Amino acid sequence: MKTVRLQAQPRSAAGSRSSDQLRKSGRVPAVLYGGGEANVTLSVDARDFLRALKDATIEFSLDVDGRAVQAALRDVQFDRFGDHLQHVDFQRDPDGAVAAALVEKAKAAEAKRRKMVEAAIEHQAFEEAQRKAAEAAAAAAAAAASPGAAGAAAAPAAPAAGAAAPAKDAGKEKPGK
Repeated sequence: MKTVRLQAQPRSAAGSRSSDQLRKSGRVPAVLYGGGEANVTLSVDARDFLRALKDATIEFSLDVDGRAVQAALRDVQFDRFGDHLQHVDFQRDPDGAVAAALVEKAKAAEAKRRKMVEAAIEHQAFEEAQRKAAEAAAAAAAAAASPGAAGAAAAPAAPAAGAAAPAKDAGKEKPGK
């Protein structure tokens, strides 16, 4: 895996106001934790970090007060629209074990996601085949239920030539007569 070197500056001010000022100056608030040491609040250059993020880098060498610290990227937070970088979490990783575990976890998650997508596609194809079979069965049943030709069921049979049509009121007495 590729390790990217970033200049990190310790920061003493905490809170949203100081974080906003950092972001406006082109830096992003960050924290470095783990490894049995105390948490350290930092800031890193936003452009350099985003460039490394685009290259899918998760291993970093952070230069903090002239001392190189090996770290793995643990979390990146963007604003609600995903446009602006808000905060970065690094975990100390002197031997690269955390980064390797993160890569394996990501590979396993991707394999699981692919299996789920394939299963969803198979299920969708199965449902489509069932729908088509049901439509074909309904059409066959409708064709079998109609007497004679397929078009004969739609129109009533006409009376034979010379046959008298039945009277509308045959057999009924009219009142008053």
